[in-house]
Amino acid sequence: MTKALIMSLICSYSQVFGVDPKLALSVARAESNYNPSVIGEQGEIGLFQVMPRNFPQFSIRELKNPYTNTMLGLQMISDAKESCPLRGGINYLICYNYGIKNAKNIKHPEKFPYILKISRFMKIIQQKSCNRE
Repeated sequence: MTKALIMSLICSYSQVFGVDPKLALSVARAESNYNPSVIGEQGEIGLFQVMPRNFPQFSIRELKNPYTNTMLGLQMISDAKESCPLRGGINYLICYNYGIKNAKNIKHPEKFPYILKISRFMKIIQQKSCNRE
């Protein structure tokens, strides 16, 4: 699957999950640089670096599938937005990246490296990446 198709998939699914497409694209870029086969240092898989232990019903092969991984990643972002105790801007992404339990200990979420990285990517990604403009 090409990068353009992956980005189009993320844009389409982001609407279903109520996630800003630029944010979704930025998270996928930060997590995997849009590589659906990448495996992280702690075993995270795919575009949104989903942890297999959080989704034991899916095989590694399924988690590498861009469609499955995008749906799971966007659902996790949507859930973080609803349940994360950190409010303001995109600070809820700390819960997505670092976990709710760990996020509670962050004193200055706006300075958290992951938030700074996503913010930087969101400035770079053009809205037309989602072919709606």
